[in-house]
Amino acid sequence: MWQGDYNFFDYKYKIEGYSGQDFQSPIQYIMSAIGVVIIFLLLIFLRNINKEKSKKILWISGVVFTLFYLIKTSWETYWDIKTGQGFNIYILPFDTCSIIMPALIVAGLSKKDSFIERVAAVWIGTIGFAGGFANFLFLRALNYYPMFTFGGLYSLFWHLGMVFFAFYIPATRFIQFKWKDILLSLIPMVLFGLFVVPFDYIKDLDFMLLNGSYGVPLIEGLAGKLISNHLRFFATLLMYVAYLGASALMVSIYIGVSKLVSLVKSKKMQN
Repeated sequence: MWQGDYNFFDYKYKIEGYSGQDFQSPIQYIMSAIGVVIIFLLLIFLRNINKEKSKKILWISGVVFTLFYLIKTSWETYWDIKTGQGFNIYILPFDTCSIIMPALIVAGLSKKDSFIERVAAVWIGTIGFAGGFANFLFLRALNYYPMFTFGGLYSLFWHLGMVFFAFYIPATRFIQFKWKDILLSLIPMVLFGLFVVPFDYIKDLDFMLLNGSYGVPLIEGLAGKLISNHLRFFATLLMYVAYLGASALMVSIYIGVSKLVSLVKSKKMQN
C-alpha cells in the first residue's frame, strides 16, 4: 500500500508522489479477495430469493449505481475544471461498464419474463461479467488514485458489483440461460454502439473499445493494424466479435454448470 500525504477525496492531480504504486500491488489483490468472499457469501444468502424481490433488488441497485456515477462524475468534473485540466470527456457514460446502470434498471422494471427483461439480464450475466472481471483484476483507476481514496474505492466497488450481479442472475434463477442468449447479449452493445461508434470515429476516442480496443490483449494490436490500413470498421467488428466470444464463454459455463447440477441431483435421487 502506498504511503503518502493525501485525503480521501483528493483529486488525482493533487496527490503528490503517487504514480500508480497501488496498481497490481498486494493491497489491490487483498481488497479484491475480500470483495470476492463478500460476493460469495451474498450469493449464498440470496440464492433462494423469489423473482419479484429480485426485480426490486435489481432496479434499486441500478438507481444506486447511477447515483454513485453522478456523484463521481460531478466531483471529478469540478476538479478537472478547477485544476485547469478542462472537461474530461472520458468521465461520460459511454464505456461498456456504464451499461450496467440501465441494464439493472431495465431488468428490474420491465415486464416479468419479457424479451426486454431477458436481454438486460443476459447482458448483465455475460458481457457485464467480462467487463467487471477484467477491470477489477486490472483496476486502472489505481494508476491515478491510491486504493483508499474515493476514486480508487469507487472503481473497485463498481466492477466488483458487476461481477456480483453477473452471478446473481443464474444463482437466483432469474433466467435460465439458453444458447440463443449469446446473440441476445449483443443487443445492448449494438444499441449503444449506434451512438458511440460515430462519436469514437469523429473524435478519435475509444469508448466501449469500439475504435482501438485499448488494453485488450491480442485484439488491440490487430485493431491497430487494421486502423493503420484504413480498415477501422473491421477493427470495430473485431471488438464486437470479442464481446460475442466473452458472451459465448459465459453462456457455455452457465449451461454446463446447470446440466452438471441436474445430473448430480438425478443421481442422488436414484440412490
